[in-house]
Amino acid sequence: NYYVGHEDVLDDINTLVRRNNLPLTLVGNSYRGIGISDVIYDARVEVEYLNLETMKRKA
Repeated sequence: NYYVGHEDVLDDINTLVRRNNLPLTLVGNSYRGIGISDVIYDARVEVEYLNLETMKRKA
């Protein structure tokens, strides 16, 4: 079950992580979507983000 404001909490966490340039993402069915396809899609998006951030740090 998601409680009211769940998406706002996730947005706040992601903002904090990105603002502080932390190599961290949240994935899994307890974060966004409960279906397997939702989890796979979210994981792919986050891996792409981490790859881009890693390349920026190496440049």
